[in-house]
Amino acid sequence: MFEWFFGSPTKKYSIKADLFYPNESKDINYTGPNPTKILFAIGSILKQSFRIQGADTYEDVFKWDVANPTLIKFHAKWRCRKKLDDHSAFYGSISCQGEMDKKTDEGWVKIGYKGNIDTGIPYTSAFDKALKHLYFQKYHIKQLRSYTKKMMLLLYDFDKNVRDLYKLPDAPVREEAR
Repeated sequence: MFEWFFGSPTKKYSIKADLFYPNESKDINYTGPNPTKILFAIGSILKQSFRIQGADTYEDVFKWDVANPTLIKFHAKWRCRKKLDDHSAFYGSISCQGEMDKKTDEGWVKIGYKGNIDTGIPYTSAFDKALKHLYFQKYHIKQLRSYTKKMMLLLYDFDKNVRDLYKLPDAPVREEAR
């Protein structure tokens, strides 16, 4: 991966931590009245759960299909970003898909979410890369573990807020997030 600063190429020593490894993502399934609530509440849930500004949330997809006279189909995707330090940032990804009957407002929705922490430390030479590697292994790895724990707790806050929206029972918290 190359980034250009003032005309000279700089490479990055990059680490990506998947917070739900080995699973791809976590899912919340809901069947009942008004499954479309998430579409209109997601902005405030993201800001409250991850403690970010509105400028750090992105709506990538918002599809609403009303062609069927009795059924509404919907699909949406959002992303969020939280800067942790000069080298690290959290990236969250949320998607939802569902259907709702137009007459009864009954339906279902499946909400999936995942999170990553990306760390990139720029270097300019092989010697600099070796020094950055030692710095990362000696000092930054402790900070990355701290960020992982913190962001896992914020992801569980997000899960709890979505479950509260639909009045679902809370999910158990993974041991390493405590």
